[in-house]
Amino acid sequence: MVYSESLSSLQAIDSCKVENPLIFKILKDHSLLINSGKSITFCWIPSHVGIRGNENADTAAKAGLDVAISNMRFPVSDLLTCVNQLCAKEWQHLWSQCTSNKLYCVQPVIGRNRDPSLSRYDSVLVNRLRIGHTRLTNSYLLKGENQPECQICHSPLTVKHMLIDCICFSAALQRYF
Repeated sequence: MVYSESLSSLQAIDSCKVENPLIFKILKDHSLLINSGKSITFCWIPSHVGIRGNENADTAAKAGLDVAISNMRFPVSDLLTCVNQLCAKEWQHLWSQCTSNKLYCVQPVIGRNRDPSLSRYDSVLVNRLRIGHTRLTNSYLLKGENQPECQICHSPLTVKHMLIDCICFSAALQRYF
């Protein structure tokens, strides 16, 4: 199997840029051939237009086709980073389409670690506040009751209402925020 491509394609293979369908096909075919016991050598030979000895270089390049193929193996771990990046990119793409999900506002970028200055317990508390899950505002769901209302505003009792909208807490909000 012979692929004729430019240096950029070989560099793309080397850096595992699989967005290009041709590069993906080359990597797939390469993997299949290696797994079946074949060995493959990729060579890039630049164009010789306008360079003295062009015919000699082309002849030498074609002579390389008759050279015995040497076995070159590489560890699967070399592809692990590329596979992980591809999976993360696809996962992020799917997650970015879930903007109406209340968890999306907490963590719009996947794989981002929590704030290292917070303990795991505090991080969980902060995230529960961000998505509005507290015992005060959500226990009615488990009890099969109606959603509680703010006693002052008569609005549905939510974390957002208590922290931002409620006039009862406006003095405290201005004082601390």
